[in-house]
Order: sequence, then structure tokens, then C-alpha cells
Amino acid sequence: MPQAARGCRTGFAACGIANKLPTNIDQAEPENFTMSDPHATPVATTSTTDHLGETDSPAMIVGVFLAVVLLSAANIGLSIVGFGKYTLVVQLAIGTMQAGLVSFYWMHLRQGDKVVILTGLASIFWMGILFVLFMSDYMTRIMVIG
Repeated sequence: MPQAARGCRTGFAACGIANKLPTNIDQAEPENFTMSDPHATPVATTSTTDHLGETDSPAMIVGVFLAVVLLSAANIGLSIVGFGKYTLVVQLAIGTMQAGLVSFYWMHLRQGDKVVILTGLASIFWMGILFVLFMSDYMTRIMVIG
């Protein structure tokens, strides 16, 4: 039977959904066509609730922020004072702690599913490989003065 005889729309008949589509707006179900007021204020758009329903407390957010700032100050102070030949190792450890705090709390890895956690751990593992390779090159060089 041709499409015109069945009343199907062109293009939708092959998918099998042509008979399910309304032919005009009066046949549409009202719950599928809701209009919003463009002048209405959005409800709860600035929530600190993540997709799992857990809320981050402001004290925890400020605490993590202060920890990251204090670790940055320690890193700057260490670069000024110096720690001998292990300054770079300690600064990389401080940077790793900062990255861990940011990813664990602000990127919500502690509330993520298994794939997100696996991706985060794989990136940390890869960064560890790069740090080992970099430090093995740096620590085996002979210092040339002047």
C-alpha cells in the first residue's frame, strides 16, 4: 500500500513511527507540549547539589579552598627558601596533593561512578609514569656550573 494511502508522512514511514505522530496540534497530548514562561525566574539553578543528591557543605568547600591556597603558599615559600637538591621533588609532591584535592572534592571524584573513578586513577597513574621519567632524567644529569 502506498504511503499516501496510509496517511504516513514521508521519511517517517521507514522508521515505523509515522502512525504515532499527531497530524495537527489538537491531537497532541498536553503533557508532551508544555510551554514555559520566558519571564519566569528559573527554580534552583544555583544549587550545590550534584547528580547523586549529595550536597557539599560550604565549610567543606572553603576548607578545601584554604588547603589549596596554603599548599600554594608552601610551594612558593619552598621555592624562595630552597630545600637543596630535593626541592623539585617536594614541590611536585605539593602539586600532586593540590591536584588530588581539586579532583577529589571540586571535580566530585568521590561521588562519581566507577568509570569516572577509573579514568581519574588512570590519569594519576600516567602522570606518575611521566614524573618518574622526568625525575630519572633530572637526577642523573651532571650539574655544570658556569
